[in-house]
Amino acid sequence: MDTLNLEILLGIVAFFINTFLGIIIFLRNRTSWTNRFFFLLVLLIDAYIVTNFISLHPNVVRSSNQLFWIRIVMFVCSFIGPTLLFFVHTFPGKVFQMKKRYSLPILCLMLTSAALSLSPYVFSSLEYVSGQPIPTAGQGIPIFGIDFVGLFLASFVVLGFKLWRASGINRVQLTTVAVGVALSFSLMGISTVISVAILHSSSFVFLGPIYTVLLMAAIAYAIMKYRLFNIKILATELFVLIIGLLYAAKVFASPTKTERAMDIFILFLTAIFGALLIRSVKKEVRIREEINLLADRLADANQELGYKNTQLRIMDQQKSEFVSIASHQLRTPLTAIKGYTSMLLEDSFGKLTDEQRTPVQKIFLSSERMVEMVADFLNVSKIEQGEMVYAFSVVDIGILLTEMTEEFTHTATKKGLTLKLLKEPKKGEFIVFADEGKVRQIFSNLLDNAIKYTEKGWITLDIKENKATKMITVSIADSGVGLSPDDILHLFGKFARGSQGQRQNTGGSGLGLYVVRKMLEAQHGTIRVDSPGLEKGSTFTIELPEGMQSAYATKK
Repeated sequence: MDTLNLEILLGIVAFFINTFLGIIIFLRNRTSWTNRFFFLLVLLIDAYIVTNFISLHPNVVRSSNQLFWIRIVMFVCSFIGPTLLFFVHTFPGKVFQMKKRYSLPILCLMLTSAALSLSPYVFSSLEYVSGQPIPTAGQGIPIFGIDFVGLFLASFVVLGFKLWRASGINRVQLTTVAVGVALSFSLMGISTVISVAILHSSSFVFLGPIYTVLLMAAIAYAIMKYRLFNIKILATELFVLIIGLLYAAKVFASPTKTERAMDIFILFLTAIFGALLIRSVKKEVRIREEINLLADRLADANQELGYKNTQLRIMDQQKSEFVSIASHQLRTPLTAIKGYTSMLLEDSFGKLTDEQRTPVQKIFLSSERMVEMVADFLNVSKIEQGEMVYAFSVVDIGILLTEMTEEFTHTATKKGLTLKLLKEPKKGEFIVFADEGKVRQIFSNLLDNAIKYTEKGWITLDIKENKATKMITVSIADSGVGLSPDDILHLFGKFARGSQGQRQNTGGSGLGLYVVRKMLEAQHGTIRVDSPGLEKGSTFTIELPEGMQSAYATKK
């Protein structure tokens, strides 16, 4: 293949690729100024490819005015620099936002350079040295140099500034375009302007159009790698179009009617299957983009959720600290109020009248409830902050339950209830390794609740040893208000109370059973509740590991 044919082939390839990408990208989003400037740049480069070829081979188009076509090339190049600057200023956005005090002087420079390019002020004449045309530079060549080379350098500066401020995917996109712009327009400027105006040689001018492919390749890489536009769809459309053009050319080149008819049929099938192929690829790409979009949204949602969870943990910790401080401050005056009202009821300061005793009794009961509530808040705060201290020792659960039954019998009898321990335990029969004070607090809370929420009937305690699981089981049953299935599901959560219990005792905090559960878990125990239904009573069952097994688990 001789040089001329190679030049024609490379020019056609560059022209076709540039035009195809320009049209496809412009049609993807006609309102985007990035797409518009890119399409305009493609048109100018295509015009440069055509006029540059004619200026080098005027005999091919039967033109004797070679200087005229060289001036046309310079005229086209006058628009490339400003268009490139506008493109990189907008990329990768969609809106052109250059201020008029910058854009208007650039447009004036472009129009001046274009006008001078058509006159003798850029190239005044043409001389032939060894058969090569060498234009003679005129007085306007500096203006053209500022317009073409200067604005190219300005474009590169803008890209550098954007790169300095960009991050993530935008930074990679800008880097890709910057490399393409630097290579393509630098080589184009060297072969077209510098070699002619300074070195007085036009030997490399024909290579100018080839360098535009570098810019297209850079953009194509950005398309493929970073989804500026979808290369898979473009490649498929390009493949189908090339095959169609080849068969269309073959139709006109067919020597016989039979072959022409066959080629037309093949061209028809190619068009149909090509359209189906493009449609299939577009559908696949759309689905993949939707999946990627959902994945990105899910990642963003997870990140936001993680941030919110962190904030919630901080707020929860601050709340616990506040509750702890507030509860400590409240406990002292409440304890004093409870103590003094108790002394008043015991006639320590003189005998009260019946009229005085009633309100003092109400003050005592209210302060007692408040003290219990403050104690619950303090316990919750200590548990959540990990400050609850457990003093483990050997505890005789049987003896402890006997003592607590005796303590609460008076309160139950006063309300008209029967409280009894079903089996009288022997000393040393039911031994656990636990915090005796916390265990006593657990049973006190459960017995107090049983009495509060039982209007009439009975309360029973039962203790057994499960030899299979080596657990000591204590059951506290009552004939009280009972629980619904939904109550049972949420009963051991914070601020949770049974629906019937809320009606009978409106002053409860809903924290007692939560504290009981947490204390049992810390001592390797469990608690559960069973109830046949509302108004049918309930049974709380506590399990603690017996003897040395509990001690071993705690130390471990």
